[in-house]
Amino acid sequence: MAGGGGKKIGLALDFSKSSKAALRWATDNLIRKGDTILLLHIMPDKGDEAKHPLWIQSGSRTRALAIRHPASL
Repeated sequence: MAGGGGKKIGLALDFSKSSKAALRWATDNLIRKGDTILLLHIMPDKGDEAKHPLWIQSGSRTRALAIRHPASL
């Protein structure tokens, strides 16, 4: 950020549709020339996949939670 003025922006991403949409939103609405961007790629633990089959099918932990516990959301 030599010369100053730019923002520091951090984005955590995975391969989900919502993550890609969030990245697109950030590039369209938030990120500007001179900003510093830190991308953090999130990878689920390999053992996690067997525990959360709905998450794997839907690509969303929130959706999987809503299916299992609709009254709480």
